[in-house]
Amino acid sequence: MYKLNKYIKKYPYLKEIISKKGEHTEVSEEIVNIYKTKYDFLKKYTFNKYRKKRNQMTSSGSWLSKNKDDSIDIVGDVLTTVSVFKFIDENYDLESIRLFEIFKYIYHTVGNYLPMGEGGNLGGYPGTDNFSRKLYLIKQVFDNEIEKDLSKQDYDSSKDNEIRKKIEDGKSLGSSKSNLHYWIKTEWIDKNKNWDDFIDENYLNEMVDENKRPIYWGKNEYNWNLKNLKPNELNRIIAYCIKMIIYRGYRVCYKSKSKKIDNVEELKDIMNYLNLNKYFL
Repeated sequence: MYKLNKYIKKYPYLKEIISKKGEHTEVSEEIVNIYKTKYDFLKKYTFNKYRKKRNQMTSSGSWLSKNKDDSIDIVGDVLTTVSVFKFIDENYDLESIRLFEIFKYIYHTVGNYLPMGEGGNLGGYPGTDNFSRKLYLIKQVFDNEIEKDLSKQDYDSSKDNEIRKKIEDGKSLGSSKSNLHYWIKTEWIDKNKNWDDFIDENYLNEMVDENKRPIYWGKNEYNWNLKNLKPNELNRIIAYCIKMIIYRGYRVCYKSKSKKIDNVEELKDIMNYLNLNKYFL
């Protein structure tokens, strides 16, 4: 396995985030403090920790709040979990094994965690817990809520139900479908912030194409299961996940939002060291 120890002291976005109290990393004190200090739209939120188990959290942990009855508290979600690659074993393609080992190493780094409204966890069944599906659903909610505002009485409610069902199919927490809609509506759209703002404010630039559409995980928006892909197709996806996490981690740590970072020397050096450049020619 590639050792990244030589880089860790130099680059904070490669440092593994380890919860000191044993809770899920995405709601640990360590990562929620990063949400508070590195995400401008969260700087006015209040930090809370370990007082009680939150209604929509699978374990106790930390969260951010506005101290208003009608606001959604902020917790966190993992963008891409190890579970989506867990079918890769010692009998698999050697390059797939190598890439999976690298992914596991950078899995718990800052670039793989996203602040979310409480109850907005979009993970669930194997294969669904990846950045592509999550952004695809969040964008649909943005588009749908904006259409509601524009059309008013003429809005076709069946569209809303279709999106909620897609979220329902992969959700792991009880009220994910309602809280996600409410959070996006009240904390983004009602404040004149759109999908492009969401991408910039959350440092998600590497996860969308030039038209701000989420990068598809597989061959299309519904192809969440990677098990049947050919090794070269699978390896390209794993390599892209690794690059996305590292690049996004750089953006978060240095609060680098919309500007291009492809030519940052330290990132190029890391990609070269990990032998990933061949996937992005």
